[in-house]
Amino acid sequence: MEQQDTGQDDVEETTARAELKRAYMLAHFGRFDEAIACCQKAAEIAPDHVLPPTMEGAFLTAAGRNRKALGHLRKVVKRFSDEPLPRLHFAEACLLAGRVKKGFGELDAAVELDEEGEHAELAQLLRETFDGLDKNDIPDPLEV
Repeated sequence: MEQQDTGQDDVEETTARAELKRAYMLAHFGRFDEAIACCQKAAEIAPDHVLPPTMEGAFLTAAGRNRKALGHLRKVVKRFSDEPLPRLHFAEACLLAGRVKKGFGELDAAVELDEEGEHAELAQLLRETFDGLDKNDIPDPLEV
Protein backbone atom coordinates (compact mmCIF):
# COMPACT_ATOMS: atom_id res chain seq x y z
CA MET A 1 0.00 0.00 0.00
CA GLU A 2 2.77 2.39 0.93
CA GLN A 3 4.45 1.73 -2.43
CA GLN A 4 1.31 2.83 -4.29
CA ASP A 5 1.05 6.04 -2.26
CA THR A 6 4.69 6.87 -2.98
CA GLY A 7 4.16 6.18 -6.67
CA GLN A 8 1.07 8.38 -6.70
CA ASP A 9 3.00 11.13 -4.92
CA ASP A 10 5.72 10.91 -7.58
CA VAL A 11 3.15 11.18 -10.37
CA GLU A 12 1.51 14.17 -8.72
CA GLU A 13 4.87 15.90 -8.16
CA THR A 14 5.87 15.27 -11.78
CA THR A 15 2.53 16.58 -13.03
CA ALA A 16 2.71 19.69 -10.84
CA ARG A 17 6.29 20.33 -11.96
CA ALA A 18 5.20 20.01 -15.62
CA GLU A 19 2.43 22.56 -15.04
CA LEU A 20 4.93 25.01 -13.52
CA LYS A 21 7.33 24.55 -16.43
CA ARG A 22 4.47 25.26 -18.80
CA ALA A 23 3.57 28.33 -16.72
CA TYR A 24 7.12 29.70 -17.05
CA MET A 25 7.05 29.15 -20.81
CA LEU A 26 3.68 30.83 -21.21
CA ALA A 27 4.73 33.79 -19.05
CA HIS A 28 7.86 34.18 -21.18
CA PHE A 29 5.55 34.82 -24.13
CA GLY A 30 3.34 37.21 -22.16
CA ARG A 31 0.48 34.74 -21.85
CA PHE A 32 -0.05 35.49 -18.18
CA ASP A 33 -3.64 34.29 -17.84
CA GLU A 34 -2.64 30.85 -19.09
CA ALA A 35 0.49 30.85 -16.90
CA ILE A 36 -1.62 31.72 -13.86
CA ALA A 37 -4.07 28.91 -14.71
CA CYS A 38 -1.14 26.46 -14.84
CA CYS A 39 0.00 27.63 -11.41
CA GLN A 40 -3.50 27.13 -10.06
CA LYS A 41 -3.63 23.62 -11.51
CA ALA A 42 -0.22 22.83 -9.98
CA ALA A 43 -1.47 24.15 -6.63
CA GLU A 44 -4.48 21.81 -6.81
CA ILE A 45 -2.16 18.87 -7.48
CA ALA A 46 0.43 19.85 -4.84
CA PRO A 47 -1.49 21.97 -2.31
CA ASP A 48 1.25 21.92 0.32
CA HIS A 49 4.03 23.16 -1.95
CA VAL A 50 5.04 26.81 -1.82
CA LEU A 51 6.04 27.27 -5.46
CA PRO A 52 2.69 27.13 -7.33
CA PRO A 53 0.94 29.90 -5.35
CA THR A 54 4.14 31.94 -5.18
CA MET A 55 4.59 31.86 -8.93
CA GLU A 56 0.93 32.69 -9.43
CA GLY A 57 1.54 35.86 -7.43
CA ALA A 58 4.71 36.62 -9.37
CA PHE A 59 2.85 36.26 -12.67
CA LEU A 60 0.03 38.46 -11.40
CA THR A 61 2.67 41.10 -10.63
CA ALA A 62 4.31 40.65 -14.03
CA ALA A 63 0.92 41.04 -15.68
CA GLY A 64 0.44 44.39 -13.94
CA ARG A 65 -2.32 43.14 -11.65
CA ASN A 66 -0.56 44.47 -8.61
CA ARG A 67 -3.57 44.86 -6.33
CA LYS A 68 -4.58 41.25 -6.89
CA ALA A 69 -0.93 40.14 -6.58
CA LEU A 70 -0.57 41.93 -3.24
CA GLY A 71 -3.62 40.21 -1.78
CA HIS A 72 -2.65 36.83 -3.15
CA LEU A 73 1.00 37.02 -2.06
CA ARG A 74 0.02 38.30 1.40
CA LYS A 75 -1.93 35.06 1.88
CA VAL A 76 0.95 32.95 0.56
CA VAL A 77 3.41 34.67 2.93
CA LYS A 78 1.06 34.07 5.84
CA ARG A 79 0.61 30.40 4.94
CA PHE A 80 4.31 29.75 4.24
CA SER A 81 5.76 32.16 6.80
CA ASP A 82 9.14 30.42 6.97
CA GLU A 83 9.77 30.51 3.21
CA PRO A 84 11.82 33.36 1.67
CA LEU A 85 10.61 33.16 -1.95
CA PRO A 86 7.01 34.30 -1.39
CA ARG A 87 8.33 37.18 0.74
CA LEU A 88 10.63 38.26 -2.07
CA HIS A 89 7.77 38.35 -4.55
CA PHE A 90 5.53 40.08 -2.00
CA ALA A 91 8.32 42.63 -1.43
CA GLU A 92 8.52 43.25 -5.16
CA ALA A 93 4.75 43.76 -5.43
CA CYS A 94 4.86 46.17 -2.46
CA LEU A 95 7.73 48.12 -3.97
CA LEU A 96 5.98 48.35 -7.34
CA ALA A 97 2.87 49.59 -5.55
CA GLY A 98 4.90 52.37 -3.92
CA ARG A 99 4.72 50.74 -0.48
CA VAL A 100 8.45 51.18 -0.07
CA LYS A 101 8.72 50.77 3.71
CA LYS A 102 6.64 47.58 3.67
CA GLY A 103 8.52 46.29 0.63
CA PHE A 104 11.94 46.75 2.20
CA GLY A 105 10.68 45.22 5.45
CA GLU A 106 9.53 42.12 3.57
CA LEU A 107 12.80 42.08 1.64
CA ASP A 108 14.77 42.14 4.91
CA ALA A 109 12.59 39.34 6.32
CA ALA A 110 13.13 37.25 3.18
CA VAL A 111 16.90 37.68 3.37
CA GLU A 112 16.86 36.67 7.04
CA LEU A 113 14.91 33.50 6.20
CA ASP A 114 17.17 32.66 3.27
CA GLU A 115 19.85 30.92 5.33
CA GLU A 116 21.49 29.26 2.33
CA GLY A 117 21.47 32.41 0.20
CA GLU A 118 19.49 30.78 -2.60
CA HIS A 119 17.67 34.01 -3.38
CA ALA A 120 20.42 36.51 -2.50
CA GLU A 121 20.83 37.68 -6.09
CA LEU A 122 17.12 38.46 -6.51
CA ALA A 123 17.02 40.22 -3.13
CA GLN A 124 20.06 42.32 -4.03
CA LEU A 125 18.61 43.22 -7.43
CA LEU A 126 15.34 44.35 -5.85
CA ARG A 127 17.20 46.41 -3.26
CA GLU A 128 19.42 48.07 -5.88
CA THR A 129 16.47 48.78 -8.15
CA PHE A 130 14.26 50.42 -5.55
CA ASP A 131 16.76 51.89 -3.07
CA GLY A 132 16.51 55.67 -3.22
CA LEU A 133 13.77 55.59 -5.83
CA ASP A 134 10.92 57.95 -5.03
CA LYS A 135 7.56 56.18 -5.13
CA ASN A 136 6.34 58.86 -7.54
CA ASP A 137 9.01 57.70 -10.01
CA ILE A 138 7.52 54.22 -10.21
CA PRO A 139 5.19 54.08 -13.22
CA ASP A 140 1.65 52.85 -12.77
CA PRO A 141 1.36 49.15 -13.53
CA LEU A 142 0.28 48.23 -17.02
CA GLU A 143 -2.83 46.09 -16.85
CA VAL A 144 -2.42 43.16 -19.26
